[in-house]
Amino acid sequence: MNKKSKTDGPALRIYMDSSGKLFKKTPDGDLKLLPSLPQEYEDMYYIKFVQANDMDEQFGPLNITGAMDLYLK
Repeated sequence: MNKKSKTDGPALRIYMDSSGKLFKKTPDGDLKLLPSLPQEYEDMYYIKFVQANDMDEQFGPLNITGAMDLYLK
């Protein structure tokens, strides 16, 4: 498996809905609820916030309002 460089885009994207819940995309494309953002993510990644209108993804009934793109430090 190739490691992503900082220029390859985010290593991970965490989605947020209008109520503040966090979701992570599963390999099959579904969103899985995260209880909270794991502390080690803050140590391993740079976080960039993305507004929903800047994303080209559709989520059906979920009211996704934005995301956090996580880039490897």
